[in-house]
Amino acid sequence: MSNFLKQLGFNQHFSTQADKYSAGLPYRVTEDFGRRFVVSGEAEGQLQTYDLTFTHKIKQAPIIGDWIIGLLTESGTVEFVELLERGSCFQRVAQEEYVQPLAANVDRLFIVTSCTAEFNMSRLERYLLLARANGIAPVIVLNKADLAHDKDGYYEQIAELGQEIPLCVLSTFDEAGVAQLKNMIPQGETCVFVGSSGVGKSSIVNALLGLDQQVTLAVSTKGARGSHTTTSRSLFVLPGYGVIIDTPGIRSVGVAATEENLNDTFEDIAILMTRCVFRNCRHEAEAGCALSQAVEAGHLSPRRLASYKKLQREAAYFDDRDQAKRQQKNEGKQRAARRISRERFEREPK
Repeated sequence: MSNFLKQLGFNQHFSTQADKYSAGLPYRVTEDFGRRFVVSGEAEGQLQTYDLTFTHKIKQAPIIGDWIIGLLTESGTVEFVELLERGSCFQRVAQEEYVQPLAANVDRLFIVTSCTAEFNMSRLERYLLLARANGIAPVIVLNKADLAHDKDGYYEQIAELGQEIPLCVLSTFDEAGVAQLKNMIPQGETCVFVGSSGVGKSSIVNALLGLDQQVTLAVSTKGARGSHTTTSRSLFVLPGYGVIIDTPGIRSVGVAATEENLNDTFEDIAILMTRCVFRNCRHEAEAGCALSQAVEAGHLSPRRLASYKKLQREAAYFDDRDQAKRQQKNEGKQRAARRISRERFEREPK
């Protein structure tokens, strides 16, 4: 396995798949403009970047972070052949019905917030739930620490999310904080930066790469044209460390989560619920409700409980929707089976 491909995050999972193709080489999608893609791979003993072309209709379009098999053409582009099976997919629910994939083959989710008015605990909880629903390890990044008048206040609020969640506090003007974050991006892993617009995701990426401003291409200057915009997704190799993906600011974060995901994200509330007097407690100020008692005693914030209930309602909605879709699909299969059986009966000689 090439060291150059390893730098891009190529591992045994993808190598096993790529070995099945006699024609074509593995490339990773390093720039995603929605309808235009840029890929990177090894050529002439170094990493090279190319525009991706499609000469036939494909079943599934790639996204940032995907690995594909492609053919290098005489015109200097890579022709799409096949999309390799993903190891993971970071996605959100958009407009209640549409599941939007945001990045493929992700190992860690860096949730970026800042020591400004943007800081929002309920939003952080939603991102944490999103990470767990996608099976990706979360890390909280508290940026713009140089603007904080009361850092301890931020620390106390973040501690409410769980002591086991890694936290990195930094300012892009402070080399020590940037170095700490760098050490949280191990070689061979792919990390995605998410957060609201203006929290400094691109500034953090620039600081990690040692650049003054965002570059257009992830690996080289060959391939895509134009400048980096907030509507594109870009993948960068961090020499000596892992791979990082910068994403546009996400305005809304819909999450199709399970009860287990919720309990992992709100472990304190999950533990308290086991102490309710009645098993069917609705946690609406009933007698013997451990959650209501914890709020009254000041051990649980009303905001956190409200956030949990809101996300629980969303999870129940998506669960009901998925069950309805499965039932509809099964009913369709049953109708088709009955129709085939009836047609066979009608064809049999009487």
